[in-house]
Amino acid sequence: MNKVVMGKRPRLQTLTYRLNSGQSRWQHTDSMAFRDRIELHNRKYIMKRHNFFSKQDSISNGHGIPHENLLTYDPILTQCIARWLWLNYKITDYPYYDLNIFNIFTNLPQSIYFMKQIMQYFHEILPFESFDKINYYLFPLYKCNHINKKSLLDNIPGNVHIMEDTTLFPINNNTNYIEQSNNMYINDPVQILMFNDILGKLSHDMIRYNPKKQSLEQCYIEKNGNIETKRYESQLDYWCELTLKQLYNNGYDNIRKNQMNGVYIPTQFIQLLEQLKFNAPDHRLFIIDSPKVVANPIIQRLKNIFKRGQNFKSNDTMEWANKANTNDPNISLDRMQSYISFNPDFQQLETILNRVEGNDTRHGFLQPCEIETLGNFCDKWVDGKIKKPSLSSNHEEEHSIPREVLDKLSLQLSIANKSSLNILHS
Repeated sequence: MNKVVMGKRPRLQTLTYRLNSGQSRWQHTDSMAFRDRIELHNRKYIMKRHNFFSKQDSISNGHGIPHENLLTYDPILTQCIARWLWLNYKITDYPYYDLNIFNIFTNLPQSIYFMKQIMQYFHEILPFESFDKINYYLFPLYKCNHINKKSLLDNIPGNVHIMEDTTLFPINNNTNYIEQSNNMYINDPVQILMFNDILGKLSHDMIRYNPKKQSLEQCYIEKNGNIETKRYESQLDYWCELTLKQLYNNGYDNIRKNQMNGVYIPTQFIQLLEQLKFNAPDHRLFIIDSPKVVANPIIQRLKNIFKRGQNFKSNDTMEWANKANTNDPNISLDRMQSYISFNPDFQQLETILNRVEGNDTRHGFLQPCEIETLGNFCDKWVDGKIKKPSLSSNHEEEHSIPREVLDKLSLQLSIANKSSLNILHS
């Protein structure tokens, strides 16, 4: 294996990893799994480079509820994340390992911004010997070429890196998954961050229960010229079957009773976990996003009636997904000029993570995952001086918080308690 020098620590290596024993995650034929067709479409749009402060950061999640802009909660959010990272590191890994932070991203400007905020906070509160043990990497979901790393990282203190030449999901142009990409491998403990630019962009399989055959069926997309048509097969492929096993533990009764017409399952999330288990087997996850909202069925039905005949809206992607999940066999992805997103179901993800996480860690026990609201997380991890301003009344005290900063953070804490964002961490 060839060693890649990305900094003094940790030692990184490159290798080629073949998902599913050398089989491609998609086959370039006229027929492919629903999830693979979505991924092929999405990868053209999701590696975001535009300005973090542009209006495109607030997009519809298909239920009429905009995704919350994480900047609203900064700096209290980044400070709480930094405190959570450092305490977990001190409890489990210090002093034998460094604090290795991997931020998987599709939104580069947002990830650069949060990297800078977190590292500046560490730089302000930690002595040099401790700060020098932190390594922060930005790791693209798909290849992200032509990044001016020097200009982006110039004003960020510490050991910071953008993994421009690697990717979590290589783009495959061949039938076999061979010699495609060098993926980073690290044996040391890793803290993996995923902000709100990942979960919704991971593609799903669509399955249904066929009462006549008394079996589950997986959706495939066939392309004939400009026409794309759905079909269902009883033979589930490897990734679809693995996802069902992790999600339902071989119990499909809920699907049969409640989702006869089709249900989405987070297959690419399973692929992501499998890749992470290979690239960084000793990892912990920190994920933040807007959770799935279950709409009132009567209200949702009325909305669907009034939406009929309308063109697809930019990023109103669950409308397209709902159309795909009907008896109409014809769909058209080419009409979409943006990515297809899915609302993350945090209960599903927690179930999956609690079944697969921790199996190969050096600790030798399962590390359970936990779901928290943004408000609860910030309330637990915020500096005590913010909740009790009297503790910071003496401005001559070292590390005291100026009154104007204290007021801003206190306001952000109260806003965070009203947020719909959820956090899933192990």
